[in-house]
Amino acid sequence: MKKSILLLLSVFVAFTMMAGSLYALLRAPIPSESSVVGIYTAVRDGYSDQLEIMPDYKFVQTLKTPSGATIINSGTWTLRNRGLDIGVYSFFIDSITGEVLTEPERFSSFPFSVYPNMLIFDWDSDFYRLNKQ
Repeated sequence: MKKSILLLLSVFVAFTMMAGSLYALLRAPIPSESSVVGIYTAVRDGYSDQLEIMPDYKFVQTLKTPSGATIINSGTWTLRNRGLDIGVYSFFIDSITGEVLTEPERFSSFPFSVYPNMLIFDWDSDFYRLNKQ
């Protein structure tokens, strides 16, 4: 009985902390175009991803694969409210299964949500986050 109560209490505390963090993110102000400009990075599943957002509405993505190959994409970006659309982006996670792809898939448009100092691509089973440097 004590273990059940402790487990329930632990789950409640964890849920409350997650809900508080989510609430803080959602209450963050709508970003300006100038606040989005910068370099964002992520390292996940052996991939190293760098996305440079430039003030002239251009970007460069440099994706290094686990095998050592480098993929470079460039194009333009647009910001609408909290949505950042990146034209031409290579991504290495299957957004349906969450599995790491053998080869990155190239998209002609890729949506991120903008939060303070991070970009998030969210799908049903997981999310991908780039942190601003």
